[in-house]
Amino acid sequence: MSASDRPEPGSPADWLRYAHSDLVLAETPPPTGVLLELLCYHAQQAAEKALKAALLHLTHAQLAPPPAAPRTGVRFTPATAQYRSGSAADHLCHPFALPG
Repeated sequence: MSASDRPEPGSPADWLRYAHSDLVLAETPPPTGVLLELLCYHAQQAAEKALKAALLHLTHAQLAPPPAAPRTGVRFTPATAQYRSGSAADHLCHPFALPG
């Protein structure tokens, strides 16, 4: 799949793409030395990602940004400044995006 064919990050279609990939891994006969528990993990991940895709599709839920922190003198460091103005949904909608 080329980059232009990929669904929008965080969309239901994107989550289904990852769910399908996990399911393929879960159904693949493991090479010698691979723990069977890892196949179960990929099956569980496939189900979880498919469920998330369905919920996003059905609800079109938009999470509100977190409420403003009370004026307590808390200072944001460069590492946490991205969360000051971002939405609480940023990580949910773009789970594989790197900050920055």
